Amino acid sequence: MCKDLSCDFYFGQPYGSISNIKTLPLSFFTTHAEMLRNIPIPVIGGYWQKGAVGLLKKKYDVYIITGEIACLSAWALMVLNRLFFRKKIVLWGHGWYGRETFLKRIIKKMFFSLSDRILVYGDRAKELMKKEGVDPRTIFPVHNSLDYDKQQEIINSIPSDDPIQEHFGNNYPAIVFSGRLTASKRIDEVVEVLSQLRKENIIVNCVLIGDGPERHNLESLVEKNGLHTQVWFYGACYDESTIGRMYWNAAVCVSPGNVGLTAIHSLTYGCPVITHNSFSYQMPEFEAIQPGKTGDFFEYNDTLSLKETIRKWTALSSQNKSVIRQACMESIRKEWTPDYQIRVIRDCCSF
Repeated sequence: MCKDLSCDFYFGQPYGSISNIKTLPLSFFTTHAEMLRNIPIPVIGGYWQKGAVGLLKKKYDVYIITGEIACLSAWALMVLNRLFFRKKIVLWGHGWYGRETFLKRIIKKMFFSLSDRILVYGDRAKELMKKEGVDPRTIFPVHNSLDYDKQQEIINSIPSDDPIQEHFGNNYPAIVFSGRLTASKRIDEVVEVLSQLRKENIIVNCVLIGDGPERHNLESLVEKNGLHTQVWFYGACYDESTIGRMYWNAAVCVSPGNVGLTAIHSLTYGCPVITHNSFSYQMPEFEAIQPGKTGDFFEYNDTLSLKETIRKWTALSSQNKSVIRQACMESIRKEWTPDYQIRVIRDCCSF
């Protein structure tokens, strides 16, 4: 966006549950970049970005701001803009999930009506908003992406050795998960399925890349089920080439909870993705998964369904794996890259 759109950037300082997430240094950006302080407002569960409203006085034609209704400074900025400035406002956020209460639907309609256009992460959000009466011509699904160019360089130089087989000392199929080990990711369901499959004399290895508050509980669960030889707690890893090799050599990525960017990460390296089918409780990146082609959806909160889905995807022939790998990589190339996002943002901001 620095190069193609000449944007300046103003970031809300991380706080609360996301305060420990690694962020890019401001020096990374080639245009102006500044950190704004997020001030929590616990009484109503919202927050205020100090300095955001004052940006209206700057000589920007278009403002792309956070599309979270909890951001009270965004409300204030849009109201003041309507009254005094008349600049173009684009909201960027999740839009609709499909689980909103009656009151939240009313509040969201008011919020989005204050903007000129809306960037949402997925096509499903656009369809839900259309049903709520939001003009679809103002909604632009922008999807999401990672560092696609760097990942392509890694793919082109991946060595032939398999770190997963080397670790386990066997050639059983392996599933992989990369992300924070939190309760919402439901990795405990994976452990339960591994145990059930083992009782049926089906051995599947598992690599967990990441750390988090659930790691200790998961380690205890693995030991309790006698699965310590099948589960590799790799730990936190920020080396893209290492993560890429894991995805490349795994049979399938499994994320029983909401899948998020893990889906994009995995599919980029040709690894299909399994996650649940309750889309109102999913993150928008689930839309990159094409059932039967680049992954599958199991019945929400149904470990039997998860078990059968994992069984199916870990039993594929090498020929099928090759076809699926190409399909996974192609799905990302089409609509889940920074270049694709830049095109959508440019279209959205062309008033």
